[in-house]
Amino acid sequence: MPQPLYKVSPRAAFYISHTPSRDRLKCALLIADVISAGSYLEVWLGAVLARILGTSAETGIAMYMSISNAAAQRAVITAAATSLLKGEDLDLFMAMLQVASKARGKRNTIAHAIWACSPDLPDSLLLIPPPVYLKSHSKAAAEELPLYQGGGIDFKDIYVYKESDLSEIVAQATRSINNLQSFDFYLHPDQTEPEHDRLRKTLCAEPDIQRELLRIQRGRKSTPTPPTQ
Repeated sequence: MPQPLYKVSPRAAFYISHTPSRDRLKCALLIADVISAGSYLEVWLGAVLARILGTSAETGIAMYMSISNAAAQRAVITAAATSLLKGEDLDLFMAMLQVASKARGKRNTIAHAIWACSPDLPDSLLLIPPPVYLKSHSKAAAEELPLYQGGGIDFKDIYVYKESDLSEIVAQATRSINNLQSFDFYLHPDQTEPEHDRLRKTLCAEPDIQRELLRIQRGRKSTPTPPTQ
């Protein structure tokens, strides 16, 4: 898991670069994999949406692809799933959707980041959120100070991404893609009952999905049942 710079190397020197691949090739290749896997994950969310919609798929997918905002896309998928899936199937898909959304969130954070390199951390890149970077510049401008790179950025707002951190993000997205593909097979109308049961058991055994299913079940238990009229 990425850690704040002050915990990893509180006295580290660093420089901000718009071409970090020249200095951290392995990390840059992993970032490319994160972005590619994120795009593929988005496509497979759409593919499963098409399976859920069935005969209405063309209209639904056209709507889905016209939306660029991830939250709005999720709202469309959630509405379709809630309307057309029932019981355990709905719980399973909502758990998978939550896992996929976390993976997409990590991809978006990486894709829109400002990157820096530190000679003290040769196997890592430093992630600076754009609002943090702009805040340092706006403060310098307000105080009529030179706008120099990295000045005034708190080390608690800079995150160290090791090669292993980026590899795990790629692996998480890949697991989510594989799960969505399995769920697509699971929903196929020609699926045999034994294969249907096997796919469900396999998906429910995935640790990421297990955690989300448990959260869904706990949330249901904590929600009071409305009184009957």
